[in-house]
Amino acid sequence: MPLLTAALLAEQRRLVLWVPVGMALGVLTYFLLPQEPGALWGVGLPVAGLVLGLGILVAGWLSLWARLAGGACVAVALGFVSAWSVAHRQPPMPELPRRAVVVSGTVQSVMVLPPRGAEDAAGARRVVLAGARFATPLDHGMRPLQRTLSLTLRPDDPASLAPGASVQVRALLRPPPFPAFPGGRDFQREAWFAGSAGSGRALGWMQPVACSNGRSSQGGPVGQSGRPDSEERADDRRKSFEADGQRDLVACVASQQGFSIRLEPLRERWPQLC
Repeated sequence: MPLLTAALLAEQRRLVLWVPVGMALGVLTYFLLPQEPGALWGVGLPVAGLVLGLGILVAGWLSLWARLAGGACVAVALGFVSAWSVAHRQPPMPELPRRAVVVSGTVQSVMVLPPRGAEDAAGARRVVLAGARFATPLDHGMRPLQRTLSLTLRPDDPASLAPGASVQVRALLRPPPFPAFPGGRDFQREAWFAGSAGSGRALGWMQPVACSNGRSSQGGPVGQSGRPDSEERADDRRKSFEADGQRDLVACVASQQGFSIRLEPLRERWPQLC
C-alpha cells in the first residue's frame, strides 16, 4: 500500500476537517474572477460541480481517491455558490448627497478613536447610524437607508450617546473610496459586505431628536421647547401641519436647540427657486 494512501486511511473521520478548506477555495475562486458572474454562471457552474461531485461519490464510494475527489468538488461548489449568494443578497448602495446635509438616524454603536495629537488627547468618537434619512427637498419622503453610516464627531462635541438614541447632525458624507493602487485594500468591497453606505465627518454637534409622535429619544414627551416632560406636546405641532393639509410632512425637534425642521415637497418649493 502506498505511503500516501496509508496516511489518508489513518486519518479516517478526520478527513472531514478539510471540507472548510474546500469551501474556502470556492470562495477564493469567486473573488478571483475578473468580472461578476451572472445567474447562469453564478448558480449553474457550482450546480454542475455539485452534480459532478455527487456522481463521483456514488460511482466510486468504495475508492478512497474517488471519495476525496467527489468531496472536494462538492465543497468547492458550495463555497462558490455561498459567496455568490451573499454578494447578491446585500442591499443596494445608495447615492449619498455630495454637499453638507442634515442626517438623522438611530445610534447603532459608538467607538472612541485613538488620539492623534496633543489637541485630541481624549480621541474623537465615531458613531454608526442605522436607518439614516437626509433632510433635503430632493430626499423628502425617503425611506430609511438599509445600510449604515459611519460619522466621526467633532472633538468638542459634548453629546452623550447610547445605542438606540435618535439623533441628527449636519455632516459631509462620502462613499467608500476606490483602492489607492491596483491590488490594494478595497474599501468598496468591504463596505458592500459590511452593509455600510459610506462615512462622513460631522460639521456640527450631535443633537437628540424627537419626531412628531411626541416621544423623545429617551421615551419622554417632547414639546416645542424640546425638553422631556414639557407640557406642550409635539403632537400639537403635527395637528397644525395636518390642518394645513401637510399630512405627509414630519416635524422633528432638537431637544438642545429648541427648533423644528419642516420638510417641504420639492414641487411646493420649485416656484420659489425659479
